[in-house]
Amino acid sequence: MPLWGDRHIALFANHGLRNQLLDGNLPALARLAPCVYRIYTLYDDVEAIESAPMFGVLKNLMPVTFDFLDHVPDVLNGIFDPAINRMIVANQQAVSDTAQGDALVFLTADCIMSDNALGNAAEHILSGKRAVMITGPRVTWETFEPVLGTLNPSPRALVAAISKHLHHVEKCSFMDSPTHNNYWPNHVSHRFQNGWVVHNFHWHPLMVNPPNRFIIPERTIDNQWLSLLMQNIEDYHLVQDSDELTACSLTPREHFRGTPMYEFPPGGPDAEKLKIWIKHFTDPMHKIFSTIPTIFHSEDLKCE
Repeated sequence: MPLWGDRHIALFANHGLRNQLLDGNLPALARLAPCVYRIYTLYDDVEAIESAPMFGVLKNLMPVTFDFLDHVPDVLNGIFDPAINRMIVANQQAVSDTAQGDALVFLTADCIMSDNALGNAAEHILSGKRAVMITGPRVTWETFEPVLGTLNPSPRALVAAISKHLHHVEKCSFMDSPTHNNYWPNHVSHRFQNGWVVHNFHWHPLMVNPPNRFIIPERTIDNQWLSLLMQNIEDYHLVQDSDELTACSLTPREHFRGTPMYEFPPGGPDAEKLKIWIKHFTDPMHKIFSTIPTIFHSEDLKCE
């Protein structure tokens, strides 16, 4: 669990940890196997993290450890974003420190999951899958946070809430958007009456049982790490129906300000730009992932 900074610690304390402690999430894992909750943080943030209202519940459920990232440089391997560099090092340490045969769960403070998410993912790992992959839409933090306190954590209720609070950058992934995201077309979405379908290149690995602990992610975990670990699509379980599990990412409205991702020029999907992006930012597994859809729906699906 990478966790530092006031905003993310507040998210963790007020919403993220409570969501993770829903009975079908961390408690479900603890019933299946011994677990350790590893927090990768800065030394000065430990006190604030331990002050989270439900931190005692977490410690009673499983051991909690702290690993520190104060030594990570702001610029690392050509990446100039200190937060991304800390995230990369945290993931590298997590993979290195985990024993062969143990699964890793990649959690973030700004992720909200349905009540069954981690328990369902673990069942796939126990059945022999090496990775459980999810697509998590971005929602606008400022409008989504007020509804969290009363939100039903079932998958369909979460999808219904997500659909009302999609982040403006997320909306630009839809095929009918008048300002389509051709800058970073990581996924493309299509609307239908009761929801939407997503084709995604870079899925998030929610849970992974790596066959080789000596292969360490050089960059983010949705980059080339998985392709180096496993080239057989049968090793993966890609969640295709939001009824199985649903997750979203709480993103501030102004998160991308000052970057090309904040505002896109008018126009629909550009096939030539997509081809260029695929050539430079995907690998063979990403291309296979993109052919597998995820359906988000808040009501029964109807065949027409």
